[in-house]
Amino acid sequence: MKIARSIGAILLGGVFLTGCTNFVGAAESNLIPVKDLSHEKLLAVSERTLPAVKMTTNDKLLAEMNTLRSKLVISQGSSLHKQVAFTFDDGPDTHFTNQVLDILKKEKVPATFFVCGNNVKAHPDVVKRIDEEGHSVGNHSWNHPQLTKKDQATINQQITSTNDAIKSAIGKTPTLFRPPYGAFNLGVRDKVQQLNMKVILWSVDTLDWNHKSKDQIMEAYHKEFKPGGIILQHSSGNEGLKETVKALPEMIRDLKSKGYSFVTVDKLIGVEAYQ
Repeated sequence: MKIARSIGAILLGGVFLTGCTNFVGAAESNLIPVKDLSHEKLLAVSERTLPAVKMTTNDKLLAEMNTLRSKLVISQGSSLHKQVAFTFDDGPDTHFTNQVLDILKKEKVPATFFVCGNNVKAHPDVVKRIDEEGHSVGNHSWNHPQLTKKDQATINQQITSTNDAIKSAIGKTPTLFRPPYGAFNLGVRDKVQQLNMKVILWSVDTLDWNHKSKDQIMEAYHKEFKPGGIILQHSSGNEGLKETVKALPEMIRDLKSKGYSFVTVDKLIGVEAYQ
């Protein structure tokens, strides 16, 4: 074992580890910051160390977050964080969106709203409220078509027109895009990448749009949720969303009782919400 001069630094099994600065490498002159390693590369490095030496949870989290940031399509945050991101699609409207915002404000919970451009144009004041109350605004297309059935010109129009509407309402262009129905193909991926955005899916689908009862929504949540979860709900649509409004406070209380913290999707995956 070679003891290095810097605090907490040792060379074990050909891998240089520094406990203070979180670097790994083959030699002191060739260090790699853990924050620049993917989760897969970090595992490969740790396999070359002696069994007694384990990477810290923080090191693993840094690597996992770096992997998330590098992905174009994301459906889940880090499993090493007791964090959760609420997301609400299809708004804004002046009925359910405001009810959801009232609950989030009372509970001091941030969320991410994936909005449709036509609704942004119709209700810019609600979008401003979303932004002013500390939530993130993402793009959910102009009028919710299945983009995999559209040509490139239409895909471009659906995304960029919504970005323009959001910028007109709050002065910022989003980086997060959720395709309608979660449907995407190479054409959608390419356009999202060209626009320096990310495709955000989900890990928990409450199916609240399909006239589910509060108990059914909670059942789906309990069945599918795990740390780093992205929960899909809706804040505009049909009258069945009154059950979403009923379920939301109960879901928040359950997560709080289990020690989870609430973050916007951009915070969950370690990227900027706006360009």
